[in-house]
Amino acid sequence: HPCFLEIQTMGLFVGNFLAMLIIVISLGFGHQSLELATWIYGGLIYTIWLIFLIRDFLGRPRASDPFCIALDEHERRVYRRYHVAIDDPLPGQVYSGVLNFLRVAGMIWACVLVYKTQYVYAGILAAYFILSASLIHRFNPWFFLGQQAEKGHKKAKEELAWLNRVFTFRRGEPSNAEATQEDDEPSED
Repeated sequence: HPCFLEIQTMGLFVGNFLAMLIIVISLGFGHQSLELATWIYGGLIYTIWLIFLIRDFLGRPRASDPFCIALDEHERRVYRRYHVAIDDPLPGQVYSGVLNFLRVAGMIWACVLVYKTQYVYAGILAAYFILSASLIHRFNPWFFLGQQAEKGHKKAKEELAWLNRVFTFRRGEPSNAEATQEDDEPSED
């Protein structure tokens, strides 16, 4: 969606900056040892992930909500899955930026831990890499689906089209289902 270039750039920048602060805090308070810094970093990233997960879960629209009722089945599934990105695009971009930057930094940190033979801590940070992927994708679907669609993935193109349709409808324009129903109604001529 064209309006997301500016939002995405700003949201990702803010998210990455906040993630860098988290890393600096972890290293600052844990400067005495790698183990202490890892405990602080791991505690912070899993706490942030849990807060964002709860926000996503508690904010997920019910299928019985008025807007959801106006959607067809596929649109409703897309809206419920990507509701943060659709209803709050800028916070969604920030959340995605924070989680993704912490994810990449966590893998670098995990490599250092493997080098230092601290395998359990490395595994905990590597697990975050896997756990955070779903939320990152849901908070920033235009970026991740867009990348896949550009590579020719048919499923990603279809999902992106549904996402754009629901986003447009949420902003006040008719959904595909509503437009189809209007086309099917007989004219009064």
